Amino acid sequence: MYAALQAGWLIEAQRLPHEAERLMRRQPVREPGVRALLQAAIAEQYDDALAALAFAEQALAQLTDPLDPLHLWALRLLGMARLECGDARQASSPLQDCLRGAHRDGLLLLQLDALRALARVQALLAGPQAARPWLEQGVLLLAQAGLEDLPAAQSIRRQVLQERQQQALLTSDEAPAPVSLHSAADALLAAQALRLNGDAATARQQVQALSLQAAQLYWPLKWQMELAQLRARLGLPAQGPALAGPAARSERPHSLVQLQLAVHEAGQARLAGQPWSAARLDALAARLLAQGLLPLHTRLALVRSDSAAELGQWLHAPGRDALDALALAPVLLPWVQERLQAKLPRDERLAWQHLLAQLIGPRETPARNAAAPTPGGLTRREWQVLQLIGDDCSNAQIATQLSLSEATVKTHINRLYAKLGLQGRLQAVQMARRLAALAVEGSAGQQPVGAVVGDAPGAVHHVKGAMAR
Repeated sequence: MYAALQAGWLIEAQRLPHEAERLMRRQPVREPGVRALLQAAIAEQYDDALAALAFAEQALAQLTDPLDPLHLWALRLLGMARLECGDARQASSPLQDCLRGAHRDGLLLLQLDALRALARVQALLAGPQAARPWLEQGVLLLAQAGLEDLPAAQSIRRQVLQERQQQALLTSDEAPAPVSLHSAADALLAAQALRLNGDAATARQQVQALSLQAAQLYWPLKWQMELAQLRARLGLPAQGPALAGPAARSERPHSLVQLQLAVHEAGQARLAGQPWSAARLDALAARLLAQGLLPLHTRLALVRSDSAAELGQWLHAPGRDALDALALAPVLLPWVQERLQAKLPRDERLAWQHLLAQLIGPRETPARNAAAPTPGGLTRREWQVLQLIGDDCSNAQIATQLSLSEATVKTHINRLYAKLGLQGRLQAVQMARRLAALAVEGSAGQQPVGAVVGDAPGAVHHVKGAMAR
């Protein structure tokens, strides 16, 4: 029995399934239920969801006592295997049974595993925000138990940061939190935060390095999918996961990773100008609905959208992933611009303007001439603020870069809006970029921006007309 306990520790606490396999070959586990349980845990970490499902069912057939911790572990493995096979709705029941038993018996590691699994289930069924209650329970448990260094704890921490990134896209003045790197999974999250914070160049460098690492080392399919999606969001060439393992060989077409990959490939096909046929997209959409994977279905609807109205439905869909649009920016931009030409309520216009700013993405910041005259009667500080607005910086980011309070930044923004006759953030972004282009022309020996904008009556209206054209 000692060998079985040691193998379980290697698998669950240290995430070393290959070491557990070696140990089990040297010291075979005689009890069939325990052996099936360990084999299910190993298969899960090798991305073989079908084998994990079969072994977990065998283990539960042997370990029938609901008070036995091994029975609870088998429930957790069964739920995760169903999830990875694409049956998210069927995964919830055994995971909740596991959580109740683990809470009853004070099994902290099992509670953490069940909570992070339930968070994933809810995110797949209803969207990132639906995972929040489970994540909050996990964070509370971590604070009470001091288990920060365990893999399950790191996974919950990462899921919390991902949920915050979603909120950062929905709230323009909030920046994604920085990430301390512990693994390739953290590096993926850090690269996404760089993308959202406006440092696309560094994000691309990091993703290229991660792509090389993924090609050289064993990466779980979940990480491979996240890397492929992040490459698309950064405008890098497509590079899908290497599905050479059991999930690729399986005749079962409904595994979660295969469905995620199919939606990703549909998006890449549209970007390449070779969209999938309606029949193929309809079949994939029907499969996603049948399995209750509504956020994936919403993502596919975004891939298929060909009008501002359909894009608007996605924008207000409760289960949407706010990051999805970034990968499809080139084909979605015309629909956003079309929608912004309509007369809209203020809140809806702000939502579309924020989406446009995200789709435009971070821009390379040109070198600026500190001695250049300020345009439009702006003070030097107001001009600095306007330039940072043109770089898609939030108020919080502007305050950090200029060592100001956010209240002071807002005061500068109100004043420069009044001086330039601007009605909102979108107009400010356009004005800033047009004035920056004029400044570059001035530094090349043409008229300085001050002469074009600041000194001539009505010159601001001239620049607005140029933007409209």
